[in-house]
Amino acid sequence: MISQERCCGCSACVNVCPLNCITMVMNGEGFFIPQIEQNKCLQCHLCDKVCPVEHGRENKSEKRPEVYVGFHQDPEIRLSSSSGGIFTAIAEIILKEQGVVYGAAMRDDCYGVDQVRVTSNEDLHKLRGSKYVQSNVGKTFRQASEDLKNGRQVLYTGTPCQIEGLKSYLGKEYNNLICMDFVCHGVPSEKAWKSYVQLQEKKYGSIAQKASFRDKVTGWKDFSCSIYFEDGQKYSKPFEEDLFGATFVRNADLRKCCYDCAFKKINRVSDITVADAWGIEQSKPEFFDNYGTSLIYVHSAKGKKVLAEIGNKLKFAECTEKECQGWYSGLTHNAEKHPQRDLFYQHIDEMPFDKLVRKYAKPSLKKRIVYVLRKIGLLDFTKRAMKR
Repeated sequence: MISQERCCGCSACVNVCPLNCITMVMNGEGFFIPQIEQNKCLQCHLCDKVCPVEHGRENKSEKRPEVYVGFHQDPEIRLSSSSGGIFTAIAEIILKEQGVVYGAAMRDDCYGVDQVRVTSNEDLHKLRGSKYVQSNVGKTFRQASEDLKNGRQVLYTGTPCQIEGLKSYLGKEYNNLICMDFVCHGVPSEKAWKSYVQLQEKKYGSIAQKASFRDKVTGWKDFSCSIYFEDGQKYSKPFEEDLFGATFVRNADLRKCCYDCAFKKINRVSDITVADAWGIEQSKPEFFDNYGTSLIYVHSAKGKKVLAEIGNKLKFAECTEKECQGWYSGLTHNAEKHPQRDLFYQHIDEMPFDKLVRKYAKPSLKKRIVYVLRKIGLLDFTKRAMKR
């Protein structure tokens, strides 16, 4: 079994175990890791064979993925999506064909995130929008496998490691499977997020009812972290000024393996990778209105086909090689570990979240400069000037 430090938490091992003797348990930092009941184990080593970190699948294409920018033409869908609503457009056509959609949904208590199975448009809202917490895969790989064997169209969305875990677990290609991942910064733990939510509940004297990591109340570029409470109150703050958001962008609360991610690569096993099209106002200003614009990386013929099928729902355009240069780096760039990241998690059970952040998640000088330049509107100008 892989070490805790290298484990990505994808749960492929849990899903493949024929005797169900592997469970995911929370470690001291709040990340889920596999635990084996040794007295039940057959030593079949299927868990080792499906581990995507040890035996990852590869997209052996020598061509870079085609890159598009675009967004859903329904402004309400864009406002409730993290960027341009591409996930919703694909999910809608899968469900129209009586298919199944898997993705990350916040639990009712707002303390954690699970991968769940959705079969109706009414439930799609649960999967829409980013969740900056690692989702618990559970047995959804098994569920997806059954759906595929029964001939249903399946869209599975997740982090790059979850998608490689699913593909490794399945062990074969399915024409009725579409996999979509995203450009992932890294995943904080459930314990860190829960500690933050409980702090806000204590401050507001009410129970959290809904949370949004990418609230566009102030626009796509300046999104906020918001929590809605049972008594009608609402907390909202620009993401980089919010305690949890600041910790995330400073890389102080990510899973250990995220700092050297095995799945940061240009050519991926997913069919489509999505991301925010930051800087689109410079290269394609006609695609910028601050409602949210997506980057769409197409890795496969299936991905290209599904993009064509949703074309009537989108405004989109292919990017030239020159336009893509800066955007390819997002597929391969690793987050730089905060120097006090380990201390942050060593003290997470001892200190309130606000004091923890102020002591062990202070921003670097570089991040403070970037933040000030963004606040005064000079960040884009400075970036362009440095490229000259």
